[in-house]
Amino acid sequence: MTSYTGKTSISPAHAIMHLARLQVGVVPVAEEAIDNGVDAEATTIWHVIEPGRMMIIDNGHGMLSTMLAADADLLQELWQKKLSGELPADFDVRSQISPASRRSLQWMQESIGFSAKLPDERDTLGTKGLGGTVSWRSVARRAVWTTRPNDELAAAMPDLASPTPVWRMEPPTAEQLARGDLDYSIVEVSPNALQNPYGGVLASGTAVEIMDLDPEAERGLRPMAFAEAYRMRYGGFVRAGRITIIIVDRVTEEGRRTPNGREILVQPSQYRGAVILETEIRVGKYTARIELFYDPKGRGTYPFLRRQGIDLKTTMAVLVSELPLLRGPLISGKLSGFVAFPNAPDTEAPWTTDKLKPLDSPLRSQWERAVASLIPDLEAAMEAMDEKVRSRQMETVTKQVTDAALEAIGDLEAYQGILPNLVRNRTSGKSKSKKKRQPRPLDKVIAVVRNEHNMGVAGAILELHRGITCVNRLVTGPGGVISFGKQPPGRYRMKLTPPNGAKVRAGEDTFVFNLSPNQPGCRIPFHVVTGEPAPQRPGRLPKLELWLHPWENVGEPFRADRLARYGQVEINEQHDAIAEAYRRSDEERVATLTALYTSMALAGHAFHGTPTSVVNAQAASLFNRMLDITLQDMETRQRAQAARRGRK
Repeated sequence: MTSYTGKTSISPAHAIMHLARLQVGVVPVAEEAIDNGVDAEATTIWHVIEPGRMMIIDNGHGMLSTMLAADADLLQELWQKKLSGELPADFDVRSQISPASRRSLQWMQESIGFSAKLPDERDTLGTKGLGGTVSWRSVARRAVWTTRPNDELAAAMPDLASPTPVWRMEPPTAEQLARGDLDYSIVEVSPNALQNPYGGVLASGTAVEIMDLDPEAERGLRPMAFAEAYRMRYGGFVRAGRITIIIVDRVTEEGRRTPNGREILVQPSQYRGAVILETEIRVGKYTARIELFYDPKGRGTYPFLRRQGIDLKTTMAVLVSELPLLRGPLISGKLSGFVAFPNAPDTEAPWTTDKLKPLDSPLRSQWERAVASLIPDLEAAMEAMDEKVRSRQMETVTKQVTDAALEAIGDLEAYQGILPNLVRNRTSGKSKSKKKRQPRPLDKVIAVVRNEHNMGVAGAILELHRGITCVNRLVTGPGGVISFGKQPPGRYRMKLTPPNGAKVRAGEDTFVFNLSPNQPGCRIPFHVVTGEPAPQRPGRLPKLELWLHPWENVGEPFRADRLARYGQVEINEQHDAIAEAYRRSDEERVATLTALYTSMALAGHAFHGTPTSVVNAQAASLFNRMLDITLQDMETRQRAQAARRGRK
């Protein structure tokens, strides 16, 4: 087995930063290691969290132990020139070193301060050495790297033994740096030393073990906090299928109970709704991608600002407050997704130090104008989708409420024999048989008086006798139905006196019956002949179509003049109730009101030819009651939903 010992190259400025032990937090430290895994083209990254330590393991291309000899000599020469001030501040050392050497443990330790990225590496993450080898010291006392290169990288060193070795590197701790000890070691270890969290040997990759965490850092080992941070930072990579990130929780109570730890799969940001815009915009010599999703019922969802493939914590709603051109749908609270900023170097498009907002620059102005040019089309698409959703919702609610209304009407005695002529649910193909509804057992004494057309008769006198005592004497209303309520067991006689002009056949004007505890009620039918012509029955509707439009009479909610011929119900959008629902942007209320008014129009069609206006009054009372109940239920449900959102 081979080993290598070297000294960490570090300038006085970096030594001060090392010794200062800047508290950057465990999440940024872990992100640095995951950045390197993403840059190493890993397909899976595991973040193992245990008491007092954490490990980040990837199956990427891995790293070599040392640089190529020529590159190592060149690096030392350039380092001395940097310390003596012979090199300009912006001199790009990385451009002088081969890619294979830049993927070595030796480079990590001996190039601190030489981590500027090359032009073709602008889309990679991390700082390539500075964060990976420095930031961990702000939260822990010790860190160890274990790595194995893949075959392609190993080919850069033809003298490597076969199989490709696994190396372990331990940089100087903070205590060593404080003493001026800059020694680090790279040692060849067992070929099985590089493993995933479950003991499986990896063919290539890198594992970073950060140990002896400070008490404050250890308190920050919260698996779900890491998952949320990774969702924001790496969601684009996860969604694109480039990477799978698994948090292995062995620190919480649940994680300790689960064999091998509880797995938490990092999920990308959930974009709600349907795709409404998916395009790329040209910004100078760069492009920026935009993907927006629209949820008409969205409340407080906003697109993320994306930089270098990462959904930032900054949403467009926050940024738009500084960019007047971008107002409108981006702050509607109904859009999710992302709006990317061009992948341009900071020299062309500077950002704030926290990398959350672009600063003023010509490129930002160009990007703002390019995004703003899409807003009119975006607003039109949102309006079209709103209309589609409103129509679909209206159809659904209309059918449900109309069916319920017709069912309620069918239970009214006055309308028996009328509704069968009304087209209700049309089904194509094989019809499904409906289960016959069983009548409820009666516990009251009810009398029904009908004419030769099977319609209720008003003005008939009914007397209920028990023995020689007249229990009650009642007169029928327009429905022809009378209830004498609950009566005690015994033998009864009911006598009918028809209204003026009506006749009843002899022997059919009296009905004798018994009530018992097992049969406490009964329904007694009487038939009379009135001599009136049969009422005109409504014809079948050719179809049912809703037409929402405004007209001047705001007190008229609907018109059914065209119903019989065209199957069309007109709904007045300027009617007070509907107009108020529109002002509140309450689509459900609009749809429900429309359905109820449609039901009233259908009922009017069914009652066509009814000889008394009382029947229509009864229908109006029914629908007003349905309207009140429906709106009350809706408001109760909406208040409950608002309360749930508030608790969340």
